Amino acid sequence: MGGKGLTIVKLGGSLITDKNSPMTLDASGLVSAASALANLGGDLIVIHGGGSFGHHVASKYGLSSQPSKKLQIVGVFKTRDAMQQLNIEVLTRLEQQGIHTYSFPPIALMDGRKPSTGNIALLKQIVKAGLTPVTYGDVLPSPRGFYILSGDGIVQMITRELRPRRIVFALDVDGIYPNPKAISPNSRPIPVINARNAPQIGTSKVTSDVTGGILAKLRVGLTIAKEGTDVIFASGRKPEVLLKALKGDVEQGTIIPALNG
Repeated sequence: MGGKGLTIVKLGGSLITDKNSPMTLDASGLVSAASALANLGGDLIVIHGGGSFGHHVASKYGLSSQPSKKLQIVGVFKTRDAMQQLNIEVLTRLEQQGIHTYSFPPIALMDGRKPSTGNIALLKQIVKAGLTPVTYGDVLPSPRGFYILSGDGIVQMITRELRPRRIVFALDVDGIYPNPKAISPNSRPIPVINARNAPQIGTSKVTSDVTGGILAKLRVGLTIAKEGTDVIFASGRKPEVLLKALKGDVEQGTIIPALNG
């Protein structure tokens, strides 16, 4: 096990849930992505978003990435419960595809609001043992109150510690589009994104996404690429396309290439 052999995958909430229906799994999207992951044949860490589970409840109770002591405690409980329910669904579908998982609670990744370097290193040990760690966005405590640690934030954090060969965001669409609000059958994703063309990309706002949506993913992707790791956005609904992306072949999708890669 080494950094060169590790792939980190973020399963988007829009892929694995129906964002238009609270607490509704998109089983077909999840299974499609899981089938590609099962055929990767390399070291893997999986992170999943909240979609209509976590985001819906967090939005209802006003939770965000900013700590607050004024939140209703019931909102903290219900958001965490929703994410744990979704995590079980993800673990189940991955196991059905033959991927032996190890659910890794997000709180174990943190020391207050800072990354716990020692505990993140445990992820490497788990992978070395032949398991696939699975973690997710969650509500965490801090001295300033409860806050949401997003799945995208986790991607960035553990990338800095583990230096994987690449990051793949598995989406419900083919990649990043110039105008995500107006995707048509004739629309094509942007093949390559860099610091020059990223500001020109329009972003769609989903009211129930409390962690920043596609804009947050682009910011995270650009930061990771600047630090030396390729970032790929591809459809999780097309197993053959996702599998190629996992292996670094961006035949259909979007790549933010590493600046020093």
